Amino acid sequence: MCRIMEFLSKYLTVNITTSLMSSTYCLHCQHLRNRMTCKAYPKGIPSAIATGSSRHEWVRPDQTRDFVFVEVVSPSTPSEADESQ
Repeated sequence: MCRIMEFLSKYLTVNITTSLMSSTYCLHCQHLRNRMTCKAYPKGIPSAIATGSSRHEWVRPDQTRDFVFVEVVSPSTPSEADESQ
């Protein structure tokens, strides 16, 4: 967790960084950009969404475009069968 907070402190304001200590909701979204902005909120993600207290699963009236939370999918690891070849 320390590495995440170190990274976040370089890009986020103190208030948002502090709020994210309890939740990393936006960090798992594929639309996240630097400095807690995203495709839906290019001027800054509302703290309710950033902290995870409000999910961003539908288009909200205060956002731009129609992007919503989409979880980042990590690449799958090769199966043992693939490794034996």
